Amino acid sequence: MTSILIVDDHPIVRQGLRSLLSNYPEFSIVGEASNVHEALAAFRRSRPDVSLVDIRLGADSGLDLVDAMLEEDPGARVVVVSSFDDDEYVTRSLRAGALGYVLKVDSPSVLVTAIETVAAGQRAL
Repeated sequence: MTSILIVDDHPIVRQGLRSLLSNYPEFSIVGEASNVHEALAAFRRSRPDVSLVDIRLGADSGLDLVDAMLEEDPGARVVVVSSFDDDEYVTRSLRAGALGYVLKVDSPSVLVTAIETVAAGQRAL
């Protein structure tokens, strides 16, 4: 069972991800958050195997969240889920310590594969 934390500032995206991932018995959603503060609290509480993090969280930065998660737990595994199809964002995400980067326009199977790959400690782009 792979535990997952979903972090996105849009409720409909969080609900969509939760609904999608609930179709996979190997995944367990252990928390959700809409901003950096909520996400860090949920991360500390649940210690997920994989965190799905939006690159923009309202006024906050998902990359700052990735930094904070890895500072607390160097073994944290993060997949950035973004609408930005830009090499700069991918590079910045990987430099921040994310192991994966998935576009919101990708198919659900791409996200599922990324979660499985990152949970195994490998990069997924």
